[in-house]
Amino acid sequence: MCAEHRGDLSPAGERYAHALEIGPRIGQRWMVEEAESGLARIAGPADRTPEHDGV
Repeated sequence: MCAEHRGDLSPAGERYAHALEIGPRIGQRWMVEEAESGLARIAGPADRTPEHDGV
């Protein structure tokens, strides 16, 4: 996502969250997977949990 690459993490997070909301409704699993991956990349250390990190 362009916002993420520019370092605009708040707009990037909003767009990823929106994709997580829309993806299942329109049957686009790839959209959900990309959004989950994007949110994981931009999450700060305080936002991460062992479940998200696969621990």
